[in-house]
Amino acid sequence: MITIHKLNKTFTNNGDEKTIFSDFDFVIEKGQKVGLFGPNGSGKTTLLNILSAVDEKYSGKVEVKRKRISYVHQDYNFTLLPWFTCEKNILLAREYHGLDKSGGLKILKQLIKELKINFSLKQYPFTLSGGQKQIVTLMRALALEPEILLLDEPFASLDVDRRSDVLEVLKKHFTKNMTVVICSHRGDEINSILDRAVVLQPQPVKITKDILAKDMTRKDFENTVLKIRFQKNDEI
Repeated sequence: MITIHKLNKTFTNNGDEKTIFSDFDFVIEKGQKVGLFGPNGSGKTTLLNILSAVDEKYSGKVEVKRKRISYVHQDYNFTLLPWFTCEKNILLAREYHGLDKSGGLKILKQLIKELKINFSLKQYPFTLSGGQKQIVTLMRALALEPEILLLDEPFASLDVDRRSDVLEVLKKHFTKNMTVVICSHRGDEINSILDRAVVLQPQPVKITKDILAKDMTRKDFENTVLKIRFQKNDEI
């Protein structure tokens, strides 16, 4: 479970203080697959940074009950270590958590097959295209077998066909107890893998819609989420 109570977060830019969250409350149940939607500036990435402990400069209560968190950051280029091969990058998180190498190699082999990887993972990240790098970061996230999976615009560098393939692989690896939070501008990209859709608006951030699959038929839920769309250049 993830519990956020009275979260306060500000940014200072050229002496001007901007309030992002003010007494913000939010609860995500264990095992929920949650989509966070909203325009730029609605706190989606900031929220994932806080949940992953990348950002600890805030006040309020943020309680994340977990042992292993995987986070696919929006700026994935900067999260791959350039002095390690892609394979080493993928398995590094497992090594850090003391998980068995054989299990990691088994998952890696499975992901290579499922994702139809057509490039060598013995390469270094700087030799890959943007889409290939994004695939590697997703492989690293899944290889950890996380209890919480945080995804920030995970398909941004993938074409439509590749996005569909990756989506199906993600669904295969989602376990019942895995909590997933995905940031996106478009509901039609991820409506099939969610059971909850939350729309955020600034500022400060507030929840304007909270749509639960359990409150309607699956078809109605997916059709409702399908209509959620924000332009990526919607600056607030």
